[in-house]
Amino acid sequence: MKDFAKAINERLGTKITSGRPSYAFKEAYSKVMTTNLKLLEIIKKLRANYKIAVISNAIKLGQKIVKARNLWTNFDVSIVSCEVGMIKPEKEIFELALRKLTFPAEECIFIDDREEHLEMPTQMGFKVVHFKTNQQLIEDLKKFGVEV
Repeated sequence: MKDFAKAINERLGTKITSGRPSYAFKEAYSKVMTTNLKLLEIIKKLRANYKIAVISNAIKLGQKIVKARNLWTNFDVSIVSCEVGMIKPEKEIFELALRKLTFPAEECIFIDDREEHLEMPTQMGFKVVHFKTNQQLIEDLKKFGVEV
């Protein structure tokens, strides 16, 4: 655990302790994975007029932390890799999202902060946005006729 804590601290610039693995992970996760409150506001505004889904690659412990933050309550559909046994950028996880949303890919916009996750949805017919900043997201959505 000391080695694990040291590696996390060096890589992420945190100062976690070397207690139980789950506590060390929770401490590091909480420091590094902060909630983008402005993005949550954007999601809430969009949800007034659109169905909103989230596809998240997460391990079980990370999922527990997110659930405790009640983040998934901001979405109509939430698909979490550790719960469904699929992961982005596999085609199957996007197909599952489409089934749950009951929309064809051509009527959906997929947004992700990792560029490598955009290729498959593009091939499937989704419109895609590479998320970098909240303002850039708003501007890119306008290009698709979506007002926030």
